[in-house]
Amino acid sequence: MMRTSGFSPIVSFLIIGVSLFATSSGEGNAPPLSDWESFKAFHGKVFANSENEKIRKKIFLKNAKAVESHNKAFAEGKVSYQKELNAFADIDGDSFSANYCGYKPSNDTRTETMSSASDFSNVGQLDTNFDWKAKGMVTPVKYQGRCGSCWAFAAVGAMESQILIKGENQQILSEEQVVDCDKRSHGCDGGLPILAWRYIKEAGGITTEEKYPYSAGNGHAGQCHFDLNGAVAHVSDYGRIEKNADTIMKGLVSKGPVVGNRSGWTRTANVFQRCVQLQEF
Repeated sequence: MMRTSGFSPIVSFLIIGVSLFATSSGEGNAPPLSDWESFKAFHGKVFANSENEKIRKKIFLKNAKAVESHNKAFAEGKVSYQKELNAFADIDGDSFSANYCGYKPSNDTRTETMSSASDFSNVGQLDTNFDWKAKGMVTPVKYQGRCGSCWAFAAVGAMESQILIKGENQQILSEEQVVDCDKRSHGCDGGLPILAWRYIKEAGGITTEEKYPYSAGNGHAGQCHFDLNGAVAHVSDYGRIEKNADTIMKGLVSKGPVVGNRSGWTRTANVFQRCVQLQEF
């Protein structure tokens, strides 16, 4: 059954501190709307057979029509944002969830610290327009491919922001290391950011994407080959934040980007390109 709306409740928010050992994806122009051949070429689409392509084309044209209708409403001032078709425009909800939604709830976070409102009592009036991205503290969006590794990307993205907030040079860290080596999680079959941070802390650090490049986009994790000598950052602290909007906002402003776990798919997940749904807040 296709899921058309709604997400499961947010189960936890997490926050980390990062220390460095050393300092040191754009998609281009999207193809024309409703042009199936251009869409296939632009995103390198290859199908098992003509029947499979026929099914995917039907999904694509349905999404293209919805995007065209939405953008017409935008031009008329009825909605506040535009849409473009992205690489997932030919995939239905069930396929998207099976291949890309990798959050797996776990009871193995019971020992992590839970921060409450009292822990952020020194935070004054909140700025409702506060945005770490606008401050240059959020690294570029990456592409996980056909792997349920969103948990690893979320964990690594938060670490990359922490490094920038500390005033250090940007480091693009290795999601593949986390996918391959965090044995409490399940590689391309899902995991938890908080378990990723626990792994990185116990392993002694994380290396860069350049040294340990991402290869799980084909749907399979690799063998762990992390070399501690190549580590550029490590986790010094991490924990959970109470599920309360005010507490989350105070944690966000005072500590840096946090990660929210949610599981599911919405009708818009496969047609957003400029207006993107993120797991970092």
